[in-house]
Amino acid sequence: MIGELSTGPVKLVQLKSNMQIQKGVLKLPKAKALTYDGKTELEVQLNAQGHWNVVYRGESINLSSLLNDASGNSKVGGILNLQANLYGGGFTQQALNGQIGFSASQAKLFGFNLEDTTVALKQYKEPEQKNDLFTETEHFGGVVTIHDGRAVIDNLGVNFGSSRARGQAQVDLNNHSLTGQLTGRSNGLDLTINLAGQWQSPIAVLDTEQIRKANNLVAKPQPKEEKKPSGWDKLKDFFRNRF
Repeated sequence: MIGELSTGPVKLVQLKSNMQIQKGVLKLPKAKALTYDGKTELEVQLNAQGHWNVVYRGESINLSSLLNDASGNSKVGGILNLQANLYGGGFTQQALNGQIGFSASQAKLFGFNLEDTTVALKQYKEPEQKNDLFTETEHFGGVVTIHDGRAVIDNLGVNFGSSRARGQAQVDLNNHSLTGQLTGRSNGLDLTINLAGQWQSPIAVLDTEQIRKANNLVAKPQPKEEKKPSGWDKLKDFFRNRF
């Protein structure tokens, strides 16, 4: 048993496996560990040339604890499940390849409150957007493909309970920066949501210009008030009509 094993920002506790070495290949078959209150199973192979592959399955992982160890936003909350098949030749980020499927429940999306922002937009007001504002989600998930130092997230979906949004995102593994976009509909409005920040501290930003354009939310000009004649105008009209 290994008391604690760190793989990047992720910590595996009480790792158990029967290590094997066969024909120059190191194997950890059916290894088990605890990961942030959740369970982890993985299989690892590593050969003398530095080629390796990992099959990883994690369930009921405390997402806040994971993000905290990754120097991210520990207020996100939620429970994470994921499956990964990763491989590489060496241990640099550029050598990392593979796919990860992930699903999280009861987490927060930071950047705005969805209900408040849609109400403001329908009233032709500027919605409040701040990094400490958030919207509760019922579920979000996607499929990550890692290649050439980038992680592309396809089939990215967010379930807000009363509405949903879907899209795509990308992470630069060198600086952890996140970019992406979601589109959906909520409170009768078609929405465009841009994703920014870093993968461990994601921020959602409403594209208010696109939303107003898509939903015809340009405030109608107020009718001009008819100019009422002043007292001097009335006096001039009085003399004009009589002389």
